[in-house]
Amino acid sequence: MTAPSARRSLRAVAILTRKYLADLARNPAMTLSAAIPVLCSLLFRLIWAEQSGLSPDASALVVIATLYAVMFEALIASSTFIMYAMAEEREKGVLVTLLRCGVTRGQTVAARLTSGFAAFAASCAACCLLLLPDPTVTLPVALVGIASQLPLFLAGAALGLRAHTQMSTMSLSVPLTIGGMLPFLLSGFEAAIPIVPYLPNGGAFPFMIALVTGGDSLSALPLALLTTALWTAAATFFLAWMLRKESREGDGFGE
Repeated sequence: MTAPSARRSLRAVAILTRKYLADLARNPAMTLSAAIPVLCSLLFRLIWAEQSGLSPDASALVVIATLYAVMFEALIASSTFIMYAMAEEREKGVLVTLLRCGVTRGQTVAARLTSGFAAFAASCAACCLLLLPDPTVTLPVALVGIASQLPLFLAGAALGLRAHTQMSTMSLSVPLTIGGMLPFLLSGFEAAIPIVPYLPNGGAFPFMIALVTGGDSLSALPLALLTTALWTAAATFFLAWMLRKESREGDGFGE
């Protein structure tokens, strides 16, 4: 790809990203999906303010448990920004129009990923600010926590390529939902806790726990970064393979 064509491609992705973000903001269901975790965090924060008698240890456990739940809810909500939105775009014929105007399928997927992940990151960051007011804890937890969800977003985009209708996303989202739930669910079983850091979005959990509870977070950081990097690479390969598969099949776009 030459420099001019690369610039044109980036400009197309940027334009589509702005369009998709505007669509998310105008869609009440999508906006509510992003707002619910933030509202829950605000509610929990107000409750904790009233429960001033909680011990520091109990408060830390409540913060961690809530952070898990909020990030899980944010992940599930943001998956709709990608998979459901991709299916809707295809079903309404918008995708065919874009492709006939010279936009590539890769550009639409890149823009959808960028807009969906940005919406998730904003929601998750707001939750962290509400739940963890200490900036020395909030920033690293938010950054590592947000980054750790990238593999599932990439996988969601890959599965979204197979979503021909909005109804079909219900079955296609099952593996994504299970993958997103596993770290949260397995953390409740002592025997399964050692498995959590090696799950697609679980690498950051030991780091977040150590940071919030005052443990040795630095020793947990390398595993979080390595696990996230490996799963991100695997998910990127899966997405690229699905894009090539769709390109070979044609998928009826030219009809």
